[in-house]
Formats: sequence, C-alpha cells, structure tokens
Amino acid sequence: MNKITYTLVPWSTFKDLIITRFNINFYKIDDMFIHGVKWNYLEDWLEVSDLEILHCLECLKPFTGELLVVTDASYEKGLSPFIMNSKDIKQFVESHSNNFKQRFLETDVLIINLELKIAWIFHHEGVYGLVEYE
Repeated sequence: MNKITYTLVPWSTFKDLIITRFNINFYKIDDMFIHGVKWNYLEDWLEVSDLEILHCLECLKPFTGELLVVTDASYEKGLSPFIMNSKDIKQFVESHSNNFKQRFLETDVLIINLELKIAWIFHHEGVYGLVEYE
C-alpha cells in the first residue's frame, strides 16, 4: 500500500487561493488559465503513459515547492483538489489509478504552484502548456 503523500483542499479554499494569488475569479476550472498559454500538442496521447505526460509537463518548467493538483478524481464525491510537495508528484501519479480507479490524465489536469504563480495544464484533446503570471 502506498503512503498518502497529499491532502485535500476544499473547493472553497482552492477558489480563494486562486483569486488571492492569481487575481482570477472563475466559475469553472476551464475558465482559469486558458489565456496566455502556448499550447504544445502530444500526438496519440491516449497511448502515452501518465508518467510520460507528467515528464512532458515538467520539461516546460521543473516542478518545485508545494503544488495544487486537480484531476478528474477531484470531482468525485468526498474529494477535491489535492495539495502535495513537488517531490511527491511522481508517486501520486503512479498510484493514482489504484487509489481512484482512473488514470491521472483521465481528462484535464491542472497543476499549480501558488508561490511561483505557475500553472501546468494538460487538456483532454492532447494539448498541454504552461502559464506563468507575474
């Protein structure tokens, strides 16, 4: 059994953090970071492992510090966004399908570093990108 390396952040707290740190008021996740993204396309992404896709995101800018992570599982009953140290993200991705019965990249994934004001995005159409706010 994998050691739990994350905690859950209530949706209301998540929204307050995004408003405070990024000055973005949103109604749904898709509204958050769509502007200012230089999109990259990952061909045949459904055939690519979650760890390989995570590596693509990390190549845009290395993961550091504390991360907020939103996966499709975040919308399941009793769950919400995850918060973890960046050193634990690989283990989180590796254990995601066992813990939540779905791929880490089932649909869209958003990884946010509040301190650095950075968001890594993977969209269910096979595009991914990085948003950096000042």
